[in-house]
Amino acid sequence: MKARLLLTLTVSAVAATLVALSTPGTADAYTDSNIPAPASVPGYVLGENAGPNGASLDFGGTIVSRLASYSGTQVVTVTDRVYRRTSTSWVFVTSRSWTATLYPGYYFTSPKANVPVAQLNAYGYGASLEIDWKTTTGVLLTKDMIDYNANTDYRCFNPYPNCMVANNNDGLGAYLIFPPIFF
Repeated sequence: MKARLLLTLTVSAVAATLVALSTPGTADAYTDSNIPAPASVPGYVLGENAGPNGASLDFGGTIVSRLASYSGTQVVTVTDRVYRRTSTSWVFVTSRSWTATLYPGYYFTSPKANVPVAQLNAYGYGASLEIDWKTTTGVLLTKDMIDYNANTDYRCFNPYPNCMVANNNDGLGAYLIFPPIFF
């Protein structure tokens, strides 16, 4: 009975490890004492128009460290969001998220995200980034929201006429436009 219980626990532990390692949206945490607190975010979002292959908003990696105000284990989630601009507001399109568990002395860097969008949109696309710090039981410690809304928040990999940074000064902020490209 003892051997059977040990085998069951070992198989369960291996299965749980495999599930945890294959879960999309998770990231490894690393140790370092010189990481800026609590986060270092990309300074801009890069627009790229690949013609018939579509367009994308490319987010750089975000370095996130632990909050000094909470000594317990922290769970951090970084979410890159893309919005489609209308004539009067923003409409959510899609997002990418990564989560990591941060033990004392750990930090993590979210992977660079290449978020595809439909390029045939006359109004353009905007972006935001959110970082949530939680306890292991899910209690929100704090969050940080970065709204990319200034002209300097966007750049184009392949500039005009393939990609443009625009701002109509209508209170909605800056955004990227991807005109159709015909090859």
